[in-house]
Amino acid sequence: MLLLIWSLIVGVAFLLGAPPPGSIAMLMPRWETLAWASGLLLSGVVGLIGVWWRDWENSMRLEQAAMLFGAAAILMYCVSAFSIAGWRALFAGGLTGTWCAANLWRANQIRRDLRGLRRPP
Repeated sequence: MLLLIWSLIVGVAFLLGAPPPGSIAMLMPRWETLAWASGLLLSGVVGLIGVWWRDWENSMRLEQAAMLFGAAAILMYCVSAFSIAGWRALFAGGLTGTWCAANLWRANQIRRDLRGLRRPP
């Protein structure tokens, strides 16, 4: 939940005019930077709604969608950081790459859980 909240905060900040990371600003046109920030925001909002939704199956689907949106946005930053800075981006790129992997891992866990729901007893 902490990373969903962080994603929401960062997405809002960049959409309201905070300067994006240098690697994002150098590689992406303005519209793509806005799409990246919107992906972060969408991930946070949808994920937090999913966490608090009462219907278990829909909650899991919302959280899964949030994880996939977040992974896409985070991967954009990770790739741009390594493209610009190479190995100097090892810490930032590694940290965000791990966050991306965690989102994909969680999305896969949810997929398996939802599959188990549909199996007849």
